[in-house]
Amino acid sequence: MKMDHVMLDWRRLLLVGLWAGSALVLAALPVITQPVDYHDFADQRAWLGIAHGANVLSNLPFFIVGIAGVATWWRRRASAAARS
Repeated sequence: MKMDHVMLDWRRLLLVGLWAGSALVLAALPVITQPVDYHDFADQRAWLGIAHGANVLSNLPFFIVGIAGVATWWRRRASAAARS
């Protein structure tokens, strides 16, 4: 049982080390600038009062799938807790 705990601590240490190393590398890199026209989308129309409506609302399916995933995770978590 104690060996599992040591393995878990080793994995956590590795994960934190990778995260910290990545953060240091990113902090040392120069700033990445964006072109001024980056947000100059092809479709400039507003839709349902939302600027760039087609661009914004095209993300709705991703939002719905994300909510479905969180709901599934929540139900499974509650079910596992009830069995314990």
